[in-house]
Amino acid sequence: MLQGTLPLLILRTLATGPNHGFAIAHRTRQISKAVLRIEQGSLYPALHRMALDGLIESSPSGGLLIRQHRPFRPHVEDHPAV
Repeated sequence: MLQGTLPLLILRTLATGPNHGFAIAHRTRQISKAVLRIEQGSLYPALHRMALDGLIESSPSGGLLIRQHRPFRPHVEDHPAV
């Protein structure tokens, strides 16, 4: 995968609506007909960087699970073209 491609894939996936990390990886694999596979070791650091850069935002889902799903969504206030 070319450098800089992963954030674009993530934003493309989130354009259809908020999603948590596993669903983002699954949807990317689905769209690419299983050609692209995003591993957790690449996905979650990318999501964290994108959140720090203000490209996406997340919040806990409010479930009672110890490890909650955090749905991510594009931060559209500063990036209306997303």
